[in-house]
Amino acid sequence: MNPLLSVVGISILSYFGSVYMIPRASESFISIGLFGRDRLKVSDQKIPESLGTVVGIIYIFAVTILTPFTLRVDALVAYLSGILSIQSMVMLGFADDLFDLRWRHKFFLPAIASIPLLLVYYVEHGVTTIVVPYYGPIDLGWLYYIYMASLAIFATNCINIYAGVNGLEVGQSIVVVCSVIANDLLYLFHDAFIGSLQPDTVRAHTISLFFVVPLLSVSLALIKFNWFPAKIFVGDAYCYFAGMVLAVAGITGHFSKTMLSLIMPQIINFLYSFPQLLKIVPCPRHRMPLMKDGLLYPSRADITDSPGSILVIMKVLKKLKLIEIYQTELSSTDSKHEIDQIENDSTDVDATKATKNAASKTNPTKKIEISNMTVITLVLVHKGPITEEELTRTLIKIQVICCVMALLARHVLAKLIFPNDNI
Repeated sequence: MNPLLSVVGISILSYFGSVYMIPRASESFISIGLFGRDRLKVSDQKIPESLGTVVGIIYIFAVTILTPFTLRVDALVAYLSGILSIQSMVMLGFADDLFDLRWRHKFFLPAIASIPLLLVYYVEHGVTTIVVPYYGPIDLGWLYYIYMASLAIFATNCINIYAGVNGLEVGQSIVVVCSVIANDLLYLFHDAFIGSLQPDTVRAHTISLFFVVPLLSVSLALIKFNWFPAKIFVGDAYCYFAGMVLAVAGITGHFSKTMLSLIMPQIINFLYSFPQLLKIVPCPRHRMPLMKDGLLYPSRADITDSPGSILVIMKVLKKLKLIEIYQTELSSTDSKHEIDQIENDSTDVDATKATKNAASKTNPTKKIEISNMTVITLVLVHKGPITEEELTRTLIKIQVICCVMALLARHVLAKLIFPNDNI
């Protein structure tokens, strides 16, 4: 039997298995306290969380069943190491949903989970050379392995950061996975009808399909329940597991650079959020949009007490239309009471003036806020207020446009720059 037909068959079974299990597992998750409430809805309904664990387990079963078929493409060791890495992230994601792990404790764990994959890559290939346009090949040596470990870290965290509205986590993953499948099939069809590709190239893209097609099937099942209005929450379990599958596919398929181009919205969101993630700019715990009368508005961060240099930078970003600044008049009752108290208690005129100036600075008359620095909020700044479903559709359309441009760049523009296929 053709290995790819086996992948499609097992994936179809995984879809129906996920559709069957998700609503039944939901009741069990609520009964053990794994539930939350949608902050963007008026309803106080309990919504089960961490249902990404369910489809993650079904996915692991599916790819494990497919293991014998990898013998046909001579990729058993690479395939098993990929499964081990993905399984580790499913467990980490579920642990995070249960115990709300700190970022500093879990940030580098994807790199550790990718070690089996990197060891197999070292033994089987060990290629650490990249091709720079108009310059030629450059051997990065051990830096290339740091780059691949960083890809695993970023891929597993970028989906989790770029989230917060119904259907976005799963929706963006489905678009990226479909793009990966299209990229793999372009190579395989090229080999089938033109026949000029090396066997290693065909093998790499075939094994990539073994990983991403089952992910597509369980994700399609999950989005049926997570789309607006969400009946379930996917949790960190899905974000980490889906991200690691993409990282594994990119590394085993030898198209890690193409993978980065396919997740460009996530990269932009990370870079845009960087000042808040590092607390250079105040970062609220939740940066989800604000809901009023069924419409979503940009969420805000208070920068009233930030240094003057930050305020200047924010004004520049506003001129570039990258943020919005909000100023609210504050009640002066408290600051006036404090200054009057100072005057009554002090007989030194100079000391009184200095203290009054300090009091006026520590009790500003205006509250200054900025829109949170996420792509989700940026869309609301330019397009809002809109409904949650319209916001999700807009963000997914952006993902589709970026993925199409990435594939065109890989399969059209790259041929004009590189002398041969730079897989």
